[in-house]
Amino acid sequence: MINAGGVTRWAGALIGSIVLSAGFMAACSLSEAVTERYSRKFNFEYGQSRAWGSFSYAIVALCADFLFNISPMINFWIGTACGVGMLLIYLFWVPAEQKEELKKEADPNAEKTNPSFKEMVGVLKMPTLWVLIVFMLLTNTFYTDKQLRQMEAAKA
Repeated sequence: MINAGGVTRWAGALIGSIVLSAGFMAACSLSEAVTERYSRKFNFEYGQSRAWGSFSYAIVALCADFLFNISPMINFWIGTACGVGMLLIYLFWVPAEQKEELKKEADPNAEKTNPSFKEMVGVLKMPTLWVLIVFMLLTNTFYTDKQLRQMEAAKA
């Protein structure tokens, strides 16, 4: 633990929270974009990969909670090992499908696979999309209200 006090500790916490939050949000957005793009390139279901990702996140959060009760440093070292492992996978492993796609992309006469503007606008005509949007907008406020009530109760 850093033996800083007063303003130094709060300034470090503020700057650290901003930097870590920005990095986390950028990494989440980047991984979502890469996964979505790969789902189109390699013909797998994007929704299914998201579902498995959410399930995995829940399992990891549960395990991290148990390990945190033993020692918070265990979470740090396991997270670091997983991060280094993922870095090594990204650096050195290229699947055969990806090699084939890279060869296809290098061909200037290959067919373009980007969706057209008309196809993108066509997505807005899907009623299930609007049901999901309304559902997310309405349920998001419940989480916020619950958090605010918990904060107000803690102050009292």
